[in-house]
This record gives sequence, structure tokens and C-alpha cells, in this order.
Amino acid sequence: MGRRRDDDDDEDEEELDESPRKRRSSKRNEKKSNTPMILPIVIVVAVAVVILGCGGMVWWAVSSTNKAITEIAGQIEASDEADNFLGKLSSEQSQAAYDSTTPAFKTAMTKDQFAALVKKHPLLSTHEDIRPLTTNAPTGKTPNRKKVTTYELTEGDDSDPDFEQPQPKKGAKGGPKSLRVTITVAEQAGGFWKVDSLAVEK
Repeated sequence: MGRRRDDDDDEDEEELDESPRKRRSSKRNEKKSNTPMILPIVIVVAVAVVILGCGGMVWWAVSSTNKAITEIAGQIEASDEADNFLGKLSSEQSQAAYDSTTPAFKTAMTKDQFAALVKKHPLLSTHEDIRPLTTNAPTGKTPNRKKVTTYELTEGDDSDPDFEQPQPKKGAKGGPKSLRVTITVAEQAGGFWKVDSLAVEK
């Protein structure tokens, strides 16, 4: 019987000795089982951050490009409209030129006043060459941007070596051979432009 007690005591001691080991090994197993789950999560988060970062950069690049394209297109369209206005005047289409202006232009200058201005400054309708002297990029925000340009109107292209400035008739007033005008072109709803004001340098 005594032997049995001793054997039982030995077995109990072995169980006590092994229990901490089992606990440690079970903890290691838990850590090992958690590690494979954490790694994919970290990878997914890293990939998501990279994708979001690249997406933000792409959006910024596209937005900046669109803004630049809009700005350049606005400058070209505004300049073209001012040139078309002067072209109508030089083709003796002063009525068409006046009709193509903004309501604000017509409010500030009546049709009769416009006709009187053209008559007072013949080069508005007889010029053969236009040269922009000063210009600026459109100011303001779409769709209310404005662009101001000062032009020099001349009877012909005096930069051409074959061009000969016409001589005034004997006894006639020579008059100015060039005229400076400042044209403001305003953006309208829909993205097109119209002449908003015309000023002749005195």
C-alpha cells in the first residue's frame, strides 16, 4: 500500500511539473496562431495606403492639368473675340461689331454713341494691322472672368519692308497713322466671350 502512495505522489509531482510547461507551450501556440492573421492585415493596410496615396496624386495631377487647360483656352478665346470685334470694324461691319458686345457694353454706350466714336476715329474702321501692346491673363473666376488687352491699330504692317505708308494728299490733314485702343472681353454663361468695353486712347 505504501508503494502505491509513493507512486501516486510521484505522479502528482510529475503532473505539477508538466503543467507550467503545457501553459507555456500553449501560449507559444497562441502567439504562432495569431501571427499569420496579423501579417495579412498589415499587408492589406499598407496596400490600401499606397493606393489611396497614388489616387490622391493622380487626382491632383488631373485637376491641375484641367485648370491649366481651361486657363489657356480662356486666354485664346478671349483674344480671338477681341480680334473678331476689330476685324468686323475694319470690314465696315460696325453694326455687327456693336451687336456682338455684352449688355453692359450696350448700356454704357448706345448705338449712336458707338457710331460717333467710330466716325471720330477712322482708324477703327480703316486699320489694316493690329498689334497687341499689353495683355494680361483672364482675371476673376469662371464664369465671370475678364481679359484686358491694349492694341495698336495701324494703316498697314509697317514691319513689312515692302510696305509704303500712304502719303496724305496736298493740303489734307495727315492725321494719326496709328491708334491705341483698350478692349475688355468678358466671359459669358456657357463659356464664350464677348467684348465688354472699348476705350480709345486720347
